[in-house]
Amino acid sequence: MKVGLCGFGGMGRTHAQLLQKHADVKLVAVADAEEERRQLAKDTYGVQTWASGEEMIAAGGLDVVFVCVPTYLHAPLTIQALRAGCDVFCEKPMALNEALCQDMIAAADECDKALMIGQVLRFWPEYVFLKKAIDSGEYGKLHTLSMT
Repeated sequence: MKVGLCGFGGMGRTHAQLLQKHADVKLVAVADAEEERRQLAKDTYGVQTWASGEEMIAAGGLDVVFVCVPTYLHAPLTIQALRAGCDVFCEKPMALNEALCQDMIAAADECDKALMIGQVLRFWPEYVFLKKAIDSGEYGKLHTLSMT
C-alpha cells in the first residue's frame, strides 16, 4: 500500500513513524509547504516530496493519503484524494463547518473510498468501556453528559 502524507509537522511526523511499523505499508510521498520539512522527510524516509498536497495527489500513484495540515485545507485535499481513487485518513477536526464535512462524506460515498477522521479517543479502553456501559444501561439511563 503506497501512502502519501500531506503535512510533515508534528502529527505528520508521528504518522510517518507509525507507518514504518507496517510491512505492507510504504510511505512514498510527503507534501509540505516548508522546504526544511520536505528535506527532513526526504532525508529520513527517502520519499519524493512536493510543495503542496494538491501537486502530490495529482501526480498519482497513491493508495492512501493522510491529511495532516491546517483544518481549512482538510476538505479540499480530502475530496481531491478521494476523487483520485485514494482512501483517506484525515486528522481532526474534520473540517471548518458541517457543510464541508457533508461534502467530504459525499465524495467518499460517490468514489466508494474509505474516509477516516482521526478521532482516536473512541478507541481508548476507558471510552470503549463507557460506551458499552451506556449502551447496555448497566448504570441506568443516561440523561445528561458533560465532558471537558
